Amino acid sequence: MTAARRTVLLHVTVSLAALVAVVWWASRQRLPALPDPGHAVGTLAAAVGLYALATLARGERWHRVLGLVGAPSRRADAYSLTAVGYMGNNTLPARAGDLLKSVLTARRTGLSTPEVLGAAVAERVLDATALGGVFLLLGGLVLTDAGLPAVHAVVAVLAGLIALAAAALA
Repeated sequence: MTAARRTVLLHVTVSLAALVAVVWWASRQRLPALPDPGHAVGTLAAAVGLYALATLARGERWHRVLGLVGAPSRRADAYSLTAVGYMGNNTLPARAGDLLKSVLTARRTGLSTPEVLGAAVAERVLDATALGGVFLLLGGLVLTDAGLPAVHAVVAVLAGLIALAAAALA
């Protein structure tokens, strides 16, 4: 038997052993209790609707960021490539969906890939800024719940927002 054939046989054996182990483990698990379909449908529909709105907002943001770098982007392309990018982020390692979105956008707009990657970095900075703002606002609510006077919490949140804005503009 050749070395290549032994290697293939080893790969197949390890894969089959892993599959058998997973099936054995899964067969011994308790079935989960599913929620009542009458109540879950409304919540599920609201969650899907909210996710669709968030995806549309992200697509619009990508379209506008591309416009700022001079890319001749169609709105439908920006929306669809945003969905492709988020799909890639969920299935590929190391946020490779952003790279996938950038490469596909470069092909559609005629810009070079580095230019579009720069726009993707700008979009990530916008994400970080928005998340920082949400963090500061929620932190202010937590501070007031913890007993800090509201005036002090507002001052702390405003100072954080000013620092965040200064960092974004720098």
